[in-house]
Amino acid sequence: LIGEGVEAEHLNDDVLGRALDAIYKYGPEKLYPQLACISVERLNLACQLVHMDSTGFHVDGQYNSNQEPDEGVVHITKGYSRDHRPDLNQVVLQLICERQAGIPLLMQTLDGNNSDKKSFRNMVTEFTEQMRVDFAIEYLIADSALYTAENLKTMNALGSFFWISRVPGSLNLAYETPLLVGYFSILKESVC
Repeated sequence: LIGEGVEAEHLNDDVLGRALDAIYKYGPEKLYPQLACISVERLNLACQLVHMDSTGFHVDGQYNSNQEPDEGVVHITKGYSRDHRPDLNQVVLQLICERQAGIPLLMQTLDGNNSDKKSFRNMVTEFTEQMRVDFAIEYLIADSALYTAENLKTMNALGSFFWISRVPGSLNLAYETPLLVGYFSILKESVC
């Protein structure tokens, strides 16, 4: 943070506030992959294999949970709680991380009542071009939330990388083949 011409007294609450305002205006989900791309390049990391998952954070207090959600603003609300605390409001963070150093490459903040099955599809759809061009991703690994008919159909139409997922325990196929590997391609190849 302290480079040529920048001194410690230049860094204060006002500067931090202006920086955070500028990041919000630009879009943190737009800025983050640009920073990750630079980090990956400087560290000389290969990003062929990535993992996608989400996690929820519970919060205390009154946020915007009782209000109508504004567009572009995360709605902190009650949802599925991994902490077994359905009484607490939460927010969800979804990440795609590279495997060597565990650096998150892409991220999305989501409402507290988010469904992984839908958000996985949305994230892959939204970031397909960045995954292909900026990071040269070849394999995407995700948990069983990725394995839905609609997700597979959407991803098959997107093309250009392999995927690995666990079959949901609610399907009989899970007991026959616990791990499925598929390929997203323009040719719409079937699941291997």
